[in-house]
Amino acid sequence: MLLVVVFDLIMTIVAGFLDAIGFSYLSGFYVSFMSGNTTGLGVALVHGRTEVAVASATVIGSFLFGTFAGSLLVFDRGLAATQVVLTVEVVLLLLSALLVGHMAGAAGLVPVCVAMGMQNAVPRSVAGVEIGRSYVTGALFGLGKASAMSIRDRRHLREAAAHACSWVALIVGAISGSLALNAWGLAICLTFAVVAIVAAMAVDGYSRAKTRRSAGDKRVIAT
Repeated sequence: MLLVVVFDLIMTIVAGFLDAIGFSYLSGFYVSFMSGNTTGLGVALVHGRTEVAVASATVIGSFLFGTFAGSLLVFDRGLAATQVVLTVEVVLLLLSALLVGHMAGAAGLVPVCVAMGMQNAVPRSVAGVEIGRSYVTGALFGLGKASAMSIRDRRHLREAAAHACSWVALIVGAISGSLALNAWGLAICLTFAVVAIVAAMAVDGYSRAKTRRSAGDKRVIAT
């Protein structure tokens, strides 16, 4: 369980990290918070801000494609889905690190938007709560709801704690991303994100191997 929590927290921190650098670099666009981008698209359409509308639509479409592609990979790969999806995510982030030196605006971060969409296809569950996603509106609602329910049943405290951890991880990532972008620039920040994802893949691989060994030992004992 601890390894699953560590994996999910790393991925949520990465999501906050990337959203912060995307928001700062793109002057108000998010790479994973599509509610904000959708609102921006609507406002841009009303005010005839074509360039902003096109950028918003590009980011939203890229994220949507990422969720589509990530879901297909999950359907086809079974237990190996997490490793496959995160490997593709690493490739996309490295591609974006190369593109940002040659493309201005949203175009250079399109691979990051795709990667964030893909990440949401492989959430994990802790205390009955799905964490590891790249957005936390649901986590805040879940925190409030679980906190209220825990007044009558203290068993909901674990659920509330899981939601709270998800929110804290995202804001830690956002703060880290903003500081890192100011200090080192976009390409290096994307490289940091790649390193974090590779670390998360190692944690996930070790967790799965440990689970398989445990299951094997139980079968041996049963026989």
